[in-house]
Amino acid sequence: MSFISYEKVIGNRWFVPAILCMSVIPLLQSTLFAQNLFVKALGEGGTDVSTSVIMTSSGSIVTTGYTWSFGAGSHDILLCKFDISGDPIWVKTFGGSYADDGYSVIETSDSGFVVLGQTSSFGSGSTDLLLSKFDSLGNHLWSRTLGADQPDYGRSVIKSSDGGFVVVGWTENFSIAYTDLLISRFDSLGNHLWTRVVGGLDWDYGYSVIQTSDGNLVVVGVTYSYGAGSADVFLCKFDLLGNLIWSRTLGGGGNDYGYSIAAANDGGFVVAGVTSSF
Repeated sequence: MSFISYEKVIGNRWFVPAILCMSVIPLLQSTLFAQNLFVKALGEGGTDVSTSVIMTSSGSIVTTGYTWSFGAGSHDILLCKFDISGDPIWVKTFGGSYADDGYSVIETSDSGFVVLGQTSSFGSGSTDLLLSKFDSLGNHLWSRTLGADQPDYGRSVIKSSDGGFVVVGWTENFSIAYTDLLISRFDSLGNHLWTRVVGGLDWDYGYSVIQTSDGNLVVVGVTYSYGAGSADVFLCKFDLLGNLIWSRTLGGGGNDYGYSIAAANDGGFVVAGVTSSF
């Protein structure tokens, strides 16, 4: 299952990368009151999926995802830049002979981009977490993989206050049982600093991360190991050394999922997801 993210734009407009499994990536711009201003499509004969979108410091639009229409392998990471009207400036793919996916994109201080996802083409396992850096023209600069024999998945990346990167996802390599929530920190050159996992005897996932005003890190995800229901929203707070400060669950008797987190003005945070409990 894929989950889209979005970013607000100046002037009460939003850019949403819509997922469409009919060989196109539509880019939808709408006002605060959901009036469509444009819809653009990108794709050819295969399925093309957009998973994350940002507005750049120069006012353009950058999205990542994965494509079966272009590239070298089964499907490849897709990185696209559009102007403010939604017209493509450049389209880039990155990958090998097997499946490679992009799930989160951020702009870096040098006007380049970092994409987090996963790869079956590179690394040491069947699927490894993949962190890739691109320049302002979309040219690939470096990639780093994280994983071992079993699958590891990346879902969200942020730039930390020291100029490095923090990523979250989940792992089957370092887990107690099935999958554990994973958080890793890299420096600005992509060198791995540390990895921590949190989980129990069931499935646990990390989907989104923020750095809070106190400099610490808060991850939201889903846990089947803890909480009141089958699946509960999972919140974990870490310091910058990766030490777990606390963890919390939120849910009822049904299934509850946390997919996105944002900082609030009062020092707290807001979580969005799905519930069948409330």
